[in-house]
Amino acid sequence: MILKIEHRELEDGTLEITKYVCTEGEKAIPSEIDGRTVTSLGSMFMMGTMISGSSTLKVPPTVTRIQEDAFYGASGIKSIVLDMDFETFNSFRLIIDYDCRVTVKETEGPRNLDFFKGYPMFFPDFDEEVHKRALRLSEDMAISRLSTPLGLTAENREAYTRYLKERMNVLAERSVSSNDREKMTILSGLNLISEEEYTELIKKSVLSGKTAMTSTLLSLKWKLSKSRRGRGNPSP
Repeated sequence: MILKIEHRELEDGTLEITKYVCTEGEKAIPSEIDGRTVTSLGSMFMMGTMISGSSTLKVPPTVTRIQEDAFYGASGIKSIVLDMDFETFNSFRLIIDYDCRVTVKETEGPRNLDFFKGYPMFFPDFDEEVHKRALRLSEDMAISRLSTPLGLTAENREAYTRYLKERMNVLAERSVSSNDREKMTILSGLNLISEEEYTELIKKSVLSGKTAMTSTLLSLKWKLSKSRRGRGNPSP
């Protein structure tokens, strides 16, 4: 339930939200107010809103302008769902003071991007800051960026790849031990596991009696071998 909403009229006759206070749960910015279209989110429009737990904010497709500090100070917002593509979102060069997941709408479907408190909310600056500080760099974070490489430069891709290569054996073995086939498939998609390493993983899976995992590993190894033959490349 919306408790308070304030707005101002822009030069084109559309509206910018300047204050928005809503009760617990999922929150949705209205696409229009009194028959006029909402196209912009103003500076710190949710400032001071205290929300217990985690909350999602949905932004309608009518919104095409967002002030860089629009989401600053919105305590409790953990997820922002935008009905816009990555390039549009990235052009706003947003900043936040809390960890947050942003969902953008690409042609192939929604894509999630995770941001950290005090880090730029745009690329490539976010990736560069992650590598510079290193404090928030983690295996899951690197996997996420390589799996969803929106705005990922060649230099930052190489940095994430190098970080994961040093840990891939441990990550893969951990996935086998925990019988996490989904994680194993994600790791495989990064193309950082050789056929020889698959062979060793299969042996460990067989010895531990993990039939489903063994089947998954055999399938992943076969796909890798097939793709290499198709490119005319020998096994590494």
